[in-house]
Amino acid sequence: MKIRISSKKKRAIKRILLLFFLLISLILIKEFLKKPNRQKFINRNNSKNNTLKKRNNFKETLIKFLQEEINNYNVTRFKRNKITYKNKELFNDFNSENINITVKSYSFLLEDYIPSKVYEDNHLKKRASEDIVVRGLFQTSIPGIADYTIEKKLFMKLLEEWAPNNLVNYKNITFELSFVNSSKQTTEYEKMVSQQLNGKNSKYDFFMIDSVWTGRYGEHLLDLQGKINSESVSLFNQVNLDSCKYKNKLTALPLYSDYGILLYRKDLLNKYNQPVPQTWDQLEYIAEYIMERESLLGNRDLEGFAGQFKAYEGLTCNIYEWIYSFRNSIDTKIDFFNDESSLRALKKLISLLDKSIISTEALIYDEALSSQRWEKGKVLFMRNWPNSIKSTEESFNITGIKFSFGATKLPGRKNGLSAATLGGWNLGVSRYSNKPLIAAKVVEFLTGWESQKERALKFSVLPTIKSLYYDKEICNVIMCDIYKDIQAINRPSNDENYLDLSEVIYETIHKALENTISADSAIRTIKKYTNVEYVDINFISIKLIIGITVLEQLILLIIFGIIIHYRNLKFIKRSSPLYMYIIIFGLFFQCFTVHSNIGKPDDKICSIRSWVTIISLTIVTMAIYAQVSYFYLI
Repeated sequence: MKIRISSKKKRAIKRILLLFFLLISLILIKEFLKKPNRQKFINRNNSKNNTLKKRNNFKETLIKFLQEEINNYNVTRFKRNKITYKNKELFNDFNSENINITVKSYSFLLEDYIPSKVYEDNHLKKRASEDIVVRGLFQTSIPGIADYTIEKKLFMKLLEEWAPNNLVNYKNITFELSFVNSSKQTTEYEKMVSQQLNGKNSKYDFFMIDSVWTGRYGEHLLDLQGKINSESVSLFNQVNLDSCKYKNKLTALPLYSDYGILLYRKDLLNKYNQPVPQTWDQLEYIAEYIMERESLLGNRDLEGFAGQFKAYEGLTCNIYEWIYSFRNSIDTKIDFFNDESSLRALKKLISLLDKSIISTEALIYDEALSSQRWEKGKVLFMRNWPNSIKSTEESFNITGIKFSFGATKLPGRKNGLSAATLGGWNLGVSRYSNKPLIAAKVVEFLTGWESQKERALKFSVLPTIKSLYYDKEICNVIMCDIYKDIQAINRPSNDENYLDLSEVIYETIHKALENTISADSAIRTIKKYTNVEYVDINFISIKLIIGITVLEQLILLIIFGIIIHYRNLKFIKRSSPLYMYIIIFGLFFQCFTVHSNIGKPDDKICSIRSWVTIISLTIVTMAIYAQVSYFYLI
C-alpha cells in the first residue's frame, strides 16, 4: 500500500530533518570549541582578585611592621640569603594565614611561629617537643676517590654552617646522609632508589638521581616550584634544568654535570704538525694521515678514534652526539631519527669503521675499555667523559706509560658546530617525605652556588651553574673554556618509556655498525618505535597523493558550482540541492585529513585531525540519511 503525503507535510518533514541535522552539527561544533562559562570565570576571577587585594594589603602592613621590628632589634648582618639575629620576639597582633611573606628576600610562614614567647637560646621553634631528622640517599659522585666519606664530610660541613641561620625555626635538627658504598655499581644504587620510591617509603626525604632517571621516578618526586627561591632556579644552565623536569614540573635540581668530550694525543699531533680537529672530516683526514705514518714506523696497533660503541646506554649517548653535531647551524632544532641529519651522521660514523679509523674491536668498547686502550697509548682520538682526564693521569703514575694529551669539544659537521650529551646527577625530594618543605630547602642549598663551588674546587666536578665557569678559582682546576659554552644535548629521558627507547636505539645502531643492517634500515626501525610516523612530502609518491587530493577538492568545488548554476533543473530539484551542498562540503572537509598528515605532528595537529575526521564523516552521514529518508517519504 502506497502512502500519499501532502506537499505541506513533505515540506514540514523536510524542515524537521534539516533542523535535526543542524542541531547535531551545532552540538559537535560546540563540543569542539567548548570554553568555560565566561560569567562564572569572571565571578571566580573577581573573587580571586578581591582575595589577593586583601592579602596584598595585609602583606604591606605586616612588612612595614616587621621592618620596624627588625630595626628595633638591631639585626646587624645580611649576607645573601643568610640573616643573623641578636634578639627574636614573636607577635600575635594579627590573624596569621598561611601566606609566604618576603622581607628583603627572607621568607617566613606565619603559622609556623608559636606566639608570645622568647627563648633563651635565641631560636624560634616550630615544634617545641619534636626533633627534626632530614635524611638523604647518595651515590658517590666523585670519580677516583677511595673513601666516599670525604664527600659526605664536605656535605655535612656545608650543612652545619648553613642550617643555623637558614633553618632558624627549628631548634633540634639532624642531617643523616647515607652514601652507597663506592664498590657498588650504579645499577645496584638504582635498585635501592626504586625500592624506596616505588614502595612509597618515607625513610629518605631526598635522593641523588641520575639525570636520565627523571621519567622513571618523576611521579614519585615533589614538584619544587613554589617551594624554593625562583632566583636559585634561574642560576642553572637551561639544559641541566630540562633534565630535572617531568611533565612540566620541576622534580629535581641539578647537582653536577657530565659532558661528552674529545681527548687527543698532543704529542702525535705536534710530531706531524697537525691541528686539533674542529670537524669530523678533519678528524678523519688527520687520523688516516698519522695512522699511515705510524704504521710505517711499526706502530700498527694505533686506532684513529675510539668511543663507546658497545650495545648499551653509552652508545645512545654517542649517537645522540653524532646526530646533534650534524645539524645545519647552532640554532637548528634536531628531530632525532626523523630528519636527514640522523642518517648523514650514522653513515659518517659507519664510514670511519669502513676505513679502519675505528677498529672492529671498538664495537665492544664501553667507558672502561676505551679508556684502557687510550691509557696504553693505542688511541689517537677518544670520546669519553671528563673523569677520563683524571684516570689517565693516575694511570701514568701506575703504569709508567706517559704521553702528552689534551681535551677539547667534540667535532661537528662544520666549523662552529659541536655536541655533548649531558650526563650528571640531580637531587630530588620524595613525595612521601614527612618533611618535604625542609628537604626542599636542603636540596636548594646543596645544589646552590656556594656548595657547587666548594665541590668544584675540592673534587673538580663540573658545576651546573653557568656563572661558576667564569670564576677564576674554579677555572684553575677545571677547563672552563671547554664547558662554559659547550653545546650540550639531553637524551629524551623525561619520557617514562625512555629505557625501552634507549634499548631500541643502541641495539639497532650497533647492528648497523656491525653491518648487519643498513644505515637506512636502522633509522627506519628507530623511527617506527618512536611512533612519530608522518608524511614526508619530498617523496614522489607522497607528492602524487597530495596532488590527487587537491584535484579531488577542485572537482568537488566545480560540482558545487554546477549545482548552484543549474539548481532549477528538475532532477536537481528532485534530489534537493541543500543535501547535495552538505555532502559536498563534508567530502571537501574530509580531504583535509590527508593534508594534516604532512610534516611531523604535535598534540594540536593530532587533535585537529581527529576532529576533522569525526565532523566531516558526521556531516556526510547525516546528509545521506536525511536524503534517503526524504526519498522514502516521497
